[in-house]
Amino acid sequence: YAEGAGLDTTKACLDGTREEILHETIDWIDDTDPNAPRIIWLSGSAGTGKSAIAHTIARIMKDSGALGSCFCFEKGDIKRYAKLFPTISCDLASRDLRLKHVLASMIARDRSLGTTADVTQQWENLIKEPLSVTSEDTIGRIVIVIDALDESGDPQTRKRILSLLTKQAGDLPNNIRILLTSRPLPDIRKAFDGIPHVKRKSMDDIPLSLTERDIQSYISNQLSDADYSFSADEIAKLAKKSDGLFEWARLACNRIMSDKAGLSEWEHFEALMSQTNSGGTKLLDDMYIVILKEVLGERPEERVLARFQSVMRHVLFTLEPLPLGALITMHRTVQPEQDQYDAESTILRRMGSLLAGIHDRFAPIRPLHSSFHDFLIDRDRSGEFFVDEADAHLDLTLASLHVMRRELRFNICRLKSSYLRNSEVGDMAQRVKQYISPQLSYSCRFLGLHVDGIAFKVHVAAVLKDVLCAEQMLYWIETLSLLQSVNVLFQCLTTIVNWLESNKGEAEMILAAKEGIQLIKNFGGMFSESIPHLYLSAFPFLPQDSVLSKLLSLKFPLTAKVVSGQLESWPLFRCLLTGHVERVHSVAFSHDGKWVASGSEDRTIRIWDTEVGVLVGEPLKGHNGPVTSVAFSPLDSRLLVSGSKDKTVCVWDTVTSSLTRGPLRGHSNWVRSVAFSPSGERFVSGSVDETICIWNAKTWMMVGNPLKGHTGPVNCVAFSPDSQRIVSGSDDKTICIWDASTELSLCKRLYHEGEIWSITFSQDGSKIVSGSNDTIYIWDTETGLKTCNPLEGHTGQICSVAVSSNRKWILSGSGDHTIRAWDIDTGTPISSPFKPHSLGVRSLAISPDGNKIVSGSWDKTVYIGDIEVLQVGEILEQNRGRIYSVDISPDGKQIASGSQDCTVCIWDVESGALIKGPLKGHNKDVYSVAFSPDGQKIASGSADSTICIWDVKNGLQLGSPLQVDIGQVRTIAFSPDSQQIVSGSDNGKICFWNVNTGLQLGSPIQGHNKAVVSVAFSPDGEKIASGSTDTTVCIWNVKARKQMGPPLNGHTSTVGAVAWSQVGGKIVSGSRDNTIVIWDASTGLQVGDSIKEHTSFVRSVAFSQDGRRIVSGSWDKTIKIWNVNDGQQVGCSLKGHTADVMSVAFFPCGKLAVSGSVDGKIRVWEICDDSTHLNGLIFSSSAKHSLCYAEDLFNNTPHLEENWRDHVKLNDEGWIVGPQGQLLLWIPIQFRTLLHTPGTVSIIPGPAVELDLSVMAHGKRWIDCIDDGNSFK
Repeated sequence: YAEGAGLDTTKACLDGTREEILHETIDWIDDTDPNAPRIIWLSGSAGTGKSAIAHTIARIMKDSGALGSCFCFEKGDIKRYAKLFPTISCDLASRDLRLKHVLASMIARDRSLGTTADVTQQWENLIKEPLSVTSEDTIGRIVIVIDALDESGDPQTRKRILSLLTKQAGDLPNNIRILLTSRPLPDIRKAFDGIPHVKRKSMDDIPLSLTERDIQSYISNQLSDADYSFSADEIAKLAKKSDGLFEWARLACNRIMSDKAGLSEWEHFEALMSQTNSGGTKLLDDMYIVILKEVLGERPEERVLARFQSVMRHVLFTLEPLPLGALITMHRTVQPEQDQYDAESTILRRMGSLLAGIHDRFAPIRPLHSSFHDFLIDRDRSGEFFVDEADAHLDLTLASLHVMRRELRFNICRLKSSYLRNSEVGDMAQRVKQYISPQLSYSCRFLGLHVDGIAFKVHVAAVLKDVLCAEQMLYWIETLSLLQSVNVLFQCLTTIVNWLESNKGEAEMILAAKEGIQLIKNFGGMFSESIPHLYLSAFPFLPQDSVLSKLLSLKFPLTAKVVSGQLESWPLFRCLLTGHVERVHSVAFSHDGKWVASGSEDRTIRIWDTEVGVLVGEPLKGHNGPVTSVAFSPLDSRLLVSGSKDKTVCVWDTVTSSLTRGPLRGHSNWVRSVAFSPSGERFVSGSVDETICIWNAKTWMMVGNPLKGHTGPVNCVAFSPDSQRIVSGSDDKTICIWDASTELSLCKRLYHEGEIWSITFSQDGSKIVSGSNDTIYIWDTETGLKTCNPLEGHTGQICSVAVSSNRKWILSGSGDHTIRAWDIDTGTPISSPFKPHSLGVRSLAISPDGNKIVSGSWDKTVYIGDIEVLQVGEILEQNRGRIYSVDISPDGKQIASGSQDCTVCIWDVESGALIKGPLKGHNKDVYSVAFSPDGQKIASGSADSTICIWDVKNGLQLGSPLQVDIGQVRTIAFSPDSQQIVSGSDNGKICFWNVNTGLQLGSPIQGHNKAVVSVAFSPDGEKIASGSTDTTVCIWNVKARKQMGPPLNGHTSTVGAVAWSQVGGKIVSGSRDNTIVIWDASTGLQVGDSIKEHTSFVRSVAFSQDGRRIVSGSWDKTIKIWNVNDGQQVGCSLKGHTADVMSVAFFPCGKLAVSGSVDGKIRVWEICDDSTHLNGLIFSSSAKHSLCYAEDLFNNTPHLEENWRDHVKLNDEGWIVGPQGQLLLWIPIQFRTLLHTPGTVSIIPGPAVELDLSVMAHGKRWIDCIDDGNSFK
């Protein structure tokens, strides 16, 4: 609710004045004609009395019970526009009980209506709908007064309000009337032109004689208490002098009645009458000059003028009006000491007739009338009183810096615990208001804009250095985080860097500012979640060579330390954004690259800041189904279109988070894809209904009829760079190229070998890139011919393709979880697969400048990063994609791994070094690897339907690949004598192979009716066990090639893993039903109860060599050890992988285990019988690095602390959290897969990131992290 924006009876017309226009307005209000205009727009230049009429009508309507609301805008109050409709709605509800109940019901259904700044949602839900559903007879006539709309902000800000008033207010009930006043600004005049439900009335239409009559009455009233008795003739002369300007008359009366010593009221009158006759603006200017000379002197001294201009620079050029106390504080920082008191007392206190707020230290100070502001900033009009903008920016720059130096401090809002998110601090808003002064808030937010307005000054740079190159930098970030304005600092520091670099500023300052930008980019999203972790979680991970780290390390001694694996320099920007609660279907960059939009299965669209990685505004809500596609207008980042499974297209204003148009209906089934034309004039939608619709981006109407030509769902659409063609891809395996200029006809049809999921044009429009099930094609747009061979490498459907603007790159995102880069001319891969997500990549986009990528995934996250990530060899070498399978050599010295990048690697266990490989022989994912029992060979099975055999010593492939007829090879195993290999495939068949000859031994055997995903030999080599997606385990006689007994039924879902004990005659199986079952191999009976401790698919199991233990790896990201005899877990779960665990194995010694994961890492683990020797909470190989005061995290509950590994975890957002979700530490994305966790022996490839938490302040002790006697502790 906008306090102070309502009716002010002191501003109403004097009784007996303005009677004609008041009667005309009241007649319009009382008109019962259903076609009567709902709005009257009263326009006029500054000072003509529009506001007085508005307040008079409001007063009259209030007295008669008809006033619905009165809302007045004020110059400089840039936030008031968002309160317009909520304030009107609240006023309406307070006068009508039924309307109040309707509003309460609506807000109960959607709580966001009570807080949204979206003016469209406000209008629709708080004004239009409640008024439409309540009875006219019950409510009676309702008048809404909106005064000074021209002061609501810039034209862009007003645009939404004007649009609603012009396009929707005409549908309001006939008893609703809106009186609106403003100056006749071009955007307002244009909006109201030709609108039938808007009646236009100009103050210029009122005869001057009537206006002078009314001004005469006003003057007579104002001077009635004068000691001098002014005659009617004198009053008439003064009224005529006003030239119809009530503002001039007000100022004239104030001057006459002033108590200035030495002049009588008559002498004041004479002085006014002696002024040269002028009209309009000149008349007001003359009055302002007279008043200023009375305040400052007829011939003001130079120091007096300087003092005035100094004060007025702060009043006129603050980018947000400041209250008196804050303005004085800022002003005093840049003035000589002897002038500080005089400026306040001799200037501000004497300008009551020109400035509002000078008598209240908490009220914003602003000119009473906008004409005074315009007068002072125009040198030709104001002369010696001119206030220079450049000088103002210099003053405000210095004032802001001085305020920041004095008031910025550590833990400024005195937060009590680092365990809490900002949203969990119940009184956060009150703390911000209490501890962050208006002048500090202003200085922190607007410093950059003032710096941008000044030339380089050495003394300014010196003050700036005190902020940039000290702890104040962190305190600045902290304060802006509390103000939810971190993105402002990014722009501010960028401005400062440019300012310094263009003027050869100090290298240290430039570097510090650049590091501030890096700090925000890499950690902004994190400390926007929890302020204390700016110090606890960001500071420890600053690179070793960071200037900020070197400057501030002694200042913050009690924080975590990275003792191993620290970065030497700032990494390329990478940010994983969480917030959607369902899979992300679509992402898009705004045309300026500053924002990213993401559309999700959760029916919302989120807007993200690409520099800081934080959510911008509220999620966009309006679709009744999952959001499948989003696209920004190339002309305006505020405009976004979206398609949904609710069969509609919506148009959004991203600044106000509001629905602008729609839902637009033209499809009969769900919309899969939307795209804007580069011209911005149209957008296109493709649907499951097999049609394409083209929409006009100005009228929001469909252009022509839907395009028909596909015989299957249209999955993707795109415009050519010249906006003249549309390309579409479909389930029918065809690409259609359409003429989008005038004919809207089909030009060409291209044929794919599979369904087409994604499509785009090259930057020059000469090529079309399409993505299918696992291949990409590049087509010549004109000829329709393929320009090169298919681009192959992905193992899942190509959900998205994009072409960079500044590189000849194609990027592709796939269901195989990876992003790949390709050369658009040759089709060759530019990089290894990049895996930013833990599940399939559903959508990707490249920023307009070609420097960033964004991707959205089925894992519910959005990734934003520098595109150079795809070129960094070191990163890519360590990111081989998913590790599907690992095995240990018989001597325990080597690990073999098979991965998503189609290669096999051999690693040294002791050093973690790659000693052989990557071994390249497959062209698709390697699902399974196994060492031969004699240690001489490795076999690998792949999705390419082949098995390769490798020489362990030299890494060479032995012979040609073994070819399976049909189906991916999902699993392989060596016989105990190393002479045979058994394989299981997607086709449900099991094959046996001679290792030496490579020949298949006999015919495949088949007993499973679905894919065989795991096989294992018995210790004697006479039998094998197999697990299948058909939920069963089968045992087979190797020689007879026959199944032994019926299938083992104990699972209810896919059996993903089987293993045969070397002793004891047992088989173990793991399943997608989250259970582990132990079987008697001889009887086929289940031994004991199913083990049900995992919370997701048990993808891998293995026995220790002595047969006493089982290791299991699960998609719940954990590894567990089990006692075979009783099925009980041994020790704590092993946690460290950040994604699904795909493969596990025991070392021959039985004291170590190995695991491979979708996170691309191999971990070697120490197996312990219990966790008693790991009481300390530790993320290091050294016990001395355990967390101090760990009991605080466990609320002094001993049993939790003793078994802390089961209660502390690294969550998907990167937080290490305690038992109740307490935030202990945030781990940057670059470190998460490498974080040393308890039980870890090594991480391959590494090195592991180890943390020293032995002195880390946390929880309620967090404020001890700083060595600073001035902070609030």
